[in-house]
Parts: sequence; structure tokens; C-alpha cells
Amino acid sequence: VDVIIDFSTCQNREDFFEFSDKNKVPYACFSTNVSEKEKNAFKRLSKKVPVLLCNNSSQGMNVIFEVVEMASKRLKADAVLTEYHHKSKKDNPSGSAKVLEEILKGTNTKYETIGFRVGSECGTHEIKFFMQDEVLEIRHVAHSRKIFALGALEMAKKLATKEKGFYTKL
Repeated sequence: VDVIIDFSTCQNREDFFEFSDKNKVPYACFSTNVSEKEKNAFKRLSKKVPVLLCNNSSQGMNVIFEVVEMASKRLKADAVLTEYHHKSKKDNPSGSAKVLEEILKGTNTKYETIGFRVGSECGTHEIKFFMQDEVLEIRHVAHSRKIFALGALEMAKKLATKEKGFYTKL
């Protein structure tokens, strides 16, 4: 095993933590509903192996996080965050929408979030910044869930080369 890649929703990752610790295997977690207790366990594990705790494994979505942070710091604007996901998605807002909200909060941007659960939509996130006489739109569309697997593999390769520590993006 080169890297543990975890997309689970399980609340008990102790067996994974133990395996990672015992075998010095890097651990990449892409779950969105990680409790504070689990975050603390990841941080303890990161003192022994590289640990990545990232809310979204899509390469494009991680760029969106950076772009939204830059835009929200530079623009004096109101923002609207809209997300669309498949009908059976349990979390609302999604983990990615929560990350975007945290970015907007951190820059004191006034914003609204609107979420829809429709059809078989893999995931769309749109952020619109409304300024005087102009609007900036930033959008990411996941056409399939394959992008999450491909992104996780790319990040896992990077994580395998890192020193022990706690990472939230690579």
C-alpha cells in the first residue's frame, strides 16, 4: 500500500489510522463531514506520516477555491453561491460549498448560498460577484464522478513524496 485514499463517510477510522501509523503509509482523506474528533486524530497521525485532509479531490474545484479567495479579497462585491447536486446527496450545503462559504466569510464578503438537489447532477458550483455595473461569474461543473478519482490519484502521488505533516491541499 502506497497511500490510503479515503472517501468514506464512516465515523470510525481507527483501523485505517492504526494501519497507516503501523506501516508508515500516507493517508489522504477526501470526506466532507469529518468531525472535530477525527480532525484531531488526523493531526496526531500527521506527526508520524503525511496526511491530506481535503474537501474535494477535483483538480478544477481546488483551483476554484484559490480563484474565489483571490477575487473575494480584491473585489468590493456581494456574492451568490449556487450549487447543484444529485437528488440523493445527503449534505446540504455540500462540503465544497462549505469551503467556499468559509473563504467568503474570511474576506468579509456579503454572500448568499442557494443549493439544489436535482436529477443525477454530479456537481456544479457557481459563484457570482455583483459589483457596480458588472458581474464576475466563476463556475465549475463535474460531468462525471471520474474526476474525483483522477484528482485523488494525482494528490495521492504528491502526498507520497511529502514529509510527515498535515496538509489541506497539494
